[in-house]
Amino acid sequence: MNLKITHAITWRRLLAIRYKDDKTPRSIEPHAYGRGRKGNEILLAWQRHGASGSRSFGWRHFDVDDITSIESQEETFTGPRSSYRADDTTLVELFSQLKD
Repeated sequence: MNLKITHAITWRRLLAIRYKDDKTPRSIEPHAYGRGRKGNEILLAWQRHGASGSRSFGWRHFDVDDITSIESQEETFTGPRSSYRADDTTLVELFSQLKD
């Protein structure tokens, strides 16, 4: 379990991550963190901007094993996005989840 992720969710802090072969960091709002069906750790987050092959913002599921760097930012966000689904079935075990 990654404590940087759980703390960022608890304190609503933005994370700067590099994912797979990113050259530049992505800025994300972490919403939920847990274990997926295959036993891998998954982070559900709203990506504000940064590297991405398809688009620069929106909902993303990140395989935590593929995050190559992670830094908690001083900047916070107000809370769950209106489109956030707390019952996302991708996570079969929750470690941490954003509360209203």
